[in-house]
Amino acid sequence: MKRHLVPLLPIEDGESAVSWACRLALFHTGQPLMKFLHDLDVPLPELLAGKAGALNNLANATGASLSELQGRQPQQLANRRYKFRNEEFSPSFMVGTRVAFCPLCLAENDTTRRGLRVGKWSWLFRSVRTCPNHNIALTFLSKEKWSDQIRDLNKIGPRGGDLKKHLQKATAREVSSLQTYILQRFEEGADRHAWLSSQSLEQATRACEMIGVLARWGAKPNLHELSDEDWDLAGHTGFQIAQHGEDEVYEFFQGVLRDFPDRTARNGPQAVFGRLYQWLQFGKTERNPGPIRGLLRKFIVQEMAVGAGTEIFGQVVQKRLRHSSQSLAVQSNLHPKTMHRALVAAGLIDRGTTDRIARLETCDAVAGEALVGKILRGVPVRALPKTMNATRGQVIMLMENGFLKTIFPAGSVSSRPLISVDRHDVEDFLHRLEEQAVTVSAPSAGFVTIPRAAEASRRLSADIVRLLVDQRLKAVEQIAGTKGYLSILVDPDEIKRCLPVEEVILAPSKTEVAPILGVTPYALDAMMDDEVAPPLIRGIKDTGRGRATTRIDQSEILRFKREYVTLGELKQLSGRHHTFVQNQLDQAGVSPVRDPKKLKVFLYRRPEAELVFS
Repeated sequence: MKRHLVPLLPIEDGESAVSWACRLALFHTGQPLMKFLHDLDVPLPELLAGKAGALNNLANATGASLSELQGRQPQQLANRRYKFRNEEFSPSFMVGTRVAFCPLCLAENDTTRRGLRVGKWSWLFRSVRTCPNHNIALTFLSKEKWSDQIRDLNKIGPRGGDLKKHLQKATAREVSSLQTYILQRFEEGADRHAWLSSQSLEQATRACEMIGVLARWGAKPNLHELSDEDWDLAGHTGFQIAQHGEDEVYEFFQGVLRDFPDRTARNGPQAVFGRLYQWLQFGKTERNPGPIRGLLRKFIVQEMAVGAGTEIFGQVVQKRLRHSSQSLAVQSNLHPKTMHRALVAAGLIDRGTTDRIARLETCDAVAGEALVGKILRGVPVRALPKTMNATRGQVIMLMENGFLKTIFPAGSVSSRPLISVDRHDVEDFLHRLEEQAVTVSAPSAGFVTIPRAAEASRRLSADIVRLLVDQRLKAVEQIAGTKGYLSILVDPDEIKRCLPVEEVILAPSKTEVAPILGVTPYALDAMMDDEVAPPLIRGIKDTGRGRATTRIDQSEILRFKREYVTLGELKQLSGRHHTFVQNQLDQAGVSPVRDPKKLKVFLYRRPEAELVFS
């Protein structure tokens, strides 16, 4: 029959095994713990290390349960590894060389439990900083001698006036959500917080605290200057984010990047995430920080401009996913400001002015590189007439009607290299016209260029081009050895058949209307001027296709042609020289509707003028 130590002091709620041994020693012998343990054949170092043999000897001597003692003392597994209940951790997860206690708990112990003080096992862990019984901050004492590691609060804890001072200094505060989580995991194991519970308790705790530091103090606070109260707040803040899982943490990273104040070209992931990034990238310990490392790496690769071959947290990036104006400028040999303005104009960067280069504003790498390709292939608008074998007015007509579009919307950029059309678009457009043409050595009778066909058929060049693009013309020719817009020859009679006047839907632009009316663009502008007199023909503003332009409705064109006739058209109708026509009109008393010098054309009222030659 085994003999047990009697009477036996009960183990208090939350008490550590070493604390209970200290109370037993004082109660039974009034001697220090070391002598008491020697008598029980329990080596002190092994008891402090939570070794099974020492705890088993203590259990045999007292009649206590071995499993209960093991659940009250962290066990040292190796030089740098400990285990408590179902959790493994490093020494840094524990309180270290300090001694933690609640001064109010000690004051209560002094008046109860025979004046023997109880040390809680929860006070052995670094991130436990608040007493849940009294909602006050724990007090920490520095270890002064070797025996202080026993943490016998009966020996080293303050008493009398000293304890009263600690009580007066104690700060009231609620237990942090992280501390509650830590103690629940020790008591109950992993819980519903899936992401946190997928990692070790030490990993989860450190991740919460570092996230909280970033959330509360920004990228680069001095961690050595943070107080226990600061770390408690950091843990609480970080847990509020991390408890909802990696999606919430990822969203937090997005907010940090979005709100980072210094968005200049020199800043990257380390500047934005500061101490969190440095902990994960440059940490000197071999401890695995857990899933937080992979999650932040994923965010940096997916949301920031990181090139292939860059090493982040020990892994090399295989493929670039995001570009900044700076990285695209380096890759394309374009000026960074030009590149940045291009990204803003194209809508690939959501915010920022066109003059402010920001490395933190990024775009999808594929979309950015595609835009660079367009820019490098760009044909300046001023060079399009020569490139396309067209006049400037014809190029304007094609752009106004959406057959050609500048890489960037009109007015969105002012840099000359960016005011251009993708060469591929130009080539594709010309190819669509030329592939329908039959190559001939000489044009067939009546076949003319598109502008000439527009005049002869009294149709719009834009509508003729649309017939070509839609492949509605059967007779299209191109003289061998010629290229471009003006090399395409069509039959005006076929155009009239394919395009009755009533089929024209889109109102023509001023550029297209001028030849239909038989006047110059300058004369048309003068006729539309409303500053001196009512305009003779009215236009409408169109901003819906291509760049903004003035169009003239078909009904307005027909009205104008019913009411007015030019000297040139009267010459064609009479078949006589324009001087003869003009003299006949003068003799009949038919005068121009307005001063020809100001109107830049001889314009008459049609009923009066046609009566002269009827």
